[in-house]
Amino acid sequence: MSQNATLEAEAPSQACGDMNPPSKQHQWLDRLVGTWSSKGEANCMPGQPPMQLSGIETVRSIGGFWAHTVIESDNPEMPYTQLVTVGYDPEKARYIATVVDSMSGYRWLAEGTVDATGNKLTMETEGPFPFREAPLSRFQDVTEFKSADHKIFTSSIQEEDGSWTVLMKFEAKRLQ
Repeated sequence: MSQNATLEAEAPSQACGDMNPPSKQHQWLDRLVGTWSSKGEANCMPGQPPMQLSGIETVRSIGGFWAHTVIESDNPEMPYTQLVTVGYDPEKARYIATVVDSMSGYRWLAEGTVDATGNKLTMETEGPFPFREAPLSRFQDVTEFKSADHKIFTSSIQEEDGSWTVLMKFEAKRLQ
């Protein structure tokens, strides 16, 4: 799939009249489009060594306004699927995301920004963490492009003192 691929069925219809085209913030999401191979580790279980994980991310554009990602683990010991939809909300002037996965019934809602370099998307959210007593914990997910075909993803949890602890770190390389 090309980097500019879109789901044709989701493209705006001319029957709807003149619709606003995707903004430059929406166009930033085109960087995510493609098929990516990822490898990394998750350190979610206190007192245990990190688990090595790998998988495939398939990202498509929906009308140039949204990036829809399907992440599938290829680790038979930990089968996992995650669906992520990221867009840009011009009213909030922030990127927004919805995340669901095969390990919980929780729907994650995140908001964030791209840094001044244009290479780092930082999203923040709240959600459950099974190893904490608090009903919800704060999380920060960062996708940083090292080049057009290489990105690093980190997911961190906020500690009581305000510091961040990395739970997961993945390196992804574009396959197509």
